[in-house]
Amino acid sequence: MDIVNRPTTTICPRTPQKPPLDHLEHPLWQAAPWIETWTEIRGDETAPTTIKAKLLYDETHLYLAAQMQEPHLWATQTEHDASVWLDNAFELFLDPNGDGHNYLEWEVNCLGTTLDLSMDRPYICGGTMNPELEIPGLELAILADGSVNDPSSKATGWEFGAAIPWKALTQIDQEPPQAGDIWRFNLMKCFWPVEVVDGTYQKSETEPEKYWCLAPTGVVDIHRPWFWAYLQFAESADQTPYKDPDWDTKLALCQALGFTSRARADGPNPKDSLYLQPNQTLIDHPSGYAVQTSGYQLSADGRLTQSK
Repeated sequence: MDIVNRPTTTICPRTPQKPPLDHLEHPLWQAAPWIETWTEIRGDETAPTTIKAKLLYDETHLYLAAQMQEPHLWATQTEHDASVWLDNAFELFLDPNGDGHNYLEWEVNCLGTTLDLSMDRPYICGGTMNPELEIPGLELAILADGSVNDPSSKATGWEFGAAIPWKALTQIDQEPPQAGDIWRFNLMKCFWPVEVVDGTYQKSETEPEKYWCLAPTGVVDIHRPWFWAYLQFAESADQTPYKDPDWDTKLALCQALGFTSRARADGPNPKDSLYLQPNQTLIDHPSGYAVQTSGYQLSADGRLTQSK
């Protein structure tokens, strides 16, 4: 896929006090709008079942709530920092300064098993994950409407509320947000079709998994932070959503390096195979090269920065 649509903006209102994590209908949660449109990671399908999420913040925490329709509640990952994405997990990604480097990932399944890590850069740029990152003081409440791993249970779905302390950001050299700040972020719901075999759930061998995203990346790789949504911190939800005036410029840089189409294992376009536009300039860079244009620079290691 060579075209990535302009990412959406989510308003994250300030909350005067911590919302109850086990009561998502509480008036405090009503201050935040639900995110209700979810697109398959390639950008060509809309989720057929209900997925909803919303965010709030205060001086100490980011609060995330999600509700998911799911007729088959199952999970296999039970150890912290296990491969939670192999279950029907919900995932959060945060890139506070929006440069595509040093960002946070958090995942949870319906058993409450969590994974937290940081990435030094995207995988397509040779990135590696750091599983040593931990979220101290994480609070989590999960409600499963049905029995997990019991095919005879008449399940309808699950929901959770999470409180993520801002102090976790010190591990990626970032500070808590202020009203008016704009971050890059994404949300994703993994979905693995299952079959019931001898009274237990097994992943389907014929139906592929789906990745339902707030901001699809156009390829089967969520680690394309240049295409993630915008998270707008505000005093209230009645703010005009941010619209990046330089989105087309940034997208053109990504297209030049092949980030809109190349597979993770292929890496960026080689230096002699860049899709340079007339207003783009190739320059030397410690990562191998960088492309510069109209106030921005994107290097071969995936860092997007403003240039003079």
